[in-house]
Amino acid sequence: WLFGDGQFRLNPIHGEDLAKATADAIDANIPTLSVGGPDVFTHTELGELALTSLKKDPKSISYLWDGIRKFIASILPWVTPITVYGPAQFFLQAFAMDMVGECKGTHHLKDYWVEVVKEQR
Repeated sequence: WLFGDGQFRLNPIHGEDLAKATADAIDANIPTLSVGGPDVFTHTELGELALTSLKKDPKSISYLWDGIRKFIASILPWVTPITVYGPAQFFLQAFAMDMVGECKGTHHLKDYWVEVVKEQR
């Protein structure tokens, strides 16, 4: 399930690529870094990639009205402890915006998922 229309974008980054980008920024005395992986996906494309990797129908993605996300985020503080609602609210907010950093690295998510699926067989 995805909130909204699935068109917000992100570029997940592999830990090794993040470590290299961070070390390079430290060496260059760059105080802040906005970095992501080499591939940019919409939420829909990311879901399709995950389902395809698992040999499942990518058309099975369901889209939820974004008001549901907002409602969940608003009631979490009333029904859960901060250790739950703090991280949950962070992710619920992240689902509602583009989160694309400078494209860095050589590790591609598709390759990673192919390896994970192979290891599980």
